[in-house]
Amino acid sequence: MENIEQRIFDKTCEVERLTWLGALFTAIQADVTHHGGRNAQDLADMGKYLAAEFEDSTSRDIDGLTQTLEA
Repeated sequence: MENIEQRIFDKTCEVERLTWLGALFTAIQADVTHHGGRNAQDLADMGKYLAAEFEDSTSRDIDGLTQTLEA
């Protein structure tokens, strides 16, 4: 049961991360539309940071699942 609860938690985190990315893309779109894209580079840098964090977190999740499977 604990494994299922952990997977539910992991998926909930993924949904939250996707919500953040959606908000970031909305901000980039609004910046381009209303401000000529003057903040686009900073927003893109933020997106790259978030993507790297999400990749790291997901890789750790995969490693944990792999270790559990191999045990």
